Amino acid sequence: MPVDQNALATSLENLSAAGLSHDRRGLEERLDQVLTAARDMIEVDGVGLMLLDDAGALRVAGASVPAGMALEQAQLRLDCGPGIDCVRGNETVTVTDLAASEDYAPVWEELKGGEAPVRAVVSVPVLVTGSVAGTLNALRSRPQRWDDDSVRAVEAYAEVISVLLRLGATAQR
Repeated sequence: MPVDQNALATSLENLSAAGLSHDRRGLEERLDQVLTAARDMIEVDGVGLMLLDDAGALRVAGASVPAGMALEQAQLRLDCGPGIDCVRGNETVTVTDLAASEDYAPVWEELKGGEAPVRAVVSVPVLVTGSVAGTLNALRSRPQRWDDDSVRAVEAYAEVISVLLRLGATAQR
């Protein structure tokens, strides 16, 4: 589904213009706002965010819907999934149908019994100063081929998250 480029630009501008308080809670609130805006603007069923901690382990940083949280937790538990591959390869990973993907069969097996199982996923790296810091994952509950507009929109929201993480790191110094 095409993304309204004017609405996307306005959304990104509004997110970028808002201030960031200098505490962890402020950063968490801003990240939640970005996840909600990404879900609504890209018109997906949900988004999830995983970030690397200080020890280099991926952790769930947020999800806009329970299905997003289930996807992120399954990937972490199984050490398998598009988000995991995105972080390992520092590249965008798209999955048209998780149920038909041999690479991610363990993830599908864990998710298929859920209320709204995840079927399509696009995982985009979140970069901070050129290094992978995590992954932003957009999802749909039905199979979907991801168009270029949708992928670019997820990438744009990942960049907003990157800026917030850099600002948050600067504020903690």
